[in-house]
Amino acid sequence: RPVAVAALALVLAAGAAAVALVAAHPGAAGGPAGRPAATEPARAGADGGRTGGVGDRVASGGLEFHVTRVHTGVRRVGGEVTGERAEGRFVIARLRVRNTGEEAATFTDADQRLVDSHGRAHAPDTSAGLRVGGSGRLFGRLGPGEEGRGGLVFDIPAGADPVELRLSDFRAEKPAVVRLDP
Repeated sequence: RPVAVAALALVLAAGAAAVALVAAHPGAAGGPAGRPAATEPARAGADGGRTGGVGDRVASGGLEFHVTRVHTGVRRVGGEVTGERAEGRFVIARLRVRNTGEEAATFTDADQRLVDSHGRAHAPDTSAGLRVGGSGRLFGRLGPGEEGRGGLVFDIPAGADPVELRLSDFRAEKPAVVRLDP
């Protein structure tokens, strides 16, 4: 019973966080069961921000991003009971986000994208992201100099490979681009 109560509390907290995210960013909501909306074509020339690779520090607006690891081909995240299975394959990007500005900033997954080898841009799978350890410390308000750490989870179709991450401070015009070289 204590495990069931804790699981219910986690589900309720996640639901409240999702409602707050949707209220703050209308149109950023995913599809059914927390799945991201359908993929969208990648915009040409969207890589006007700083470009780098895994391990490099790149910036968009007042946020600096440091992608430390990328796991590809993951079929399931979370535990047996509360886990989630990918419709295609999960790509998990572990990163640090630091506020380099002089004012507080908010980092959410709503403006982040993964571009695949077919040129499609995928929104993060928020529901799967909640099941990746430590992701709760990634999102939210960051004061000047503060850092968040965690993971972004993307569900991409089988047969597609991850090519780049487009990471953005929602206030910035252009995202930072992290190439995911094989």
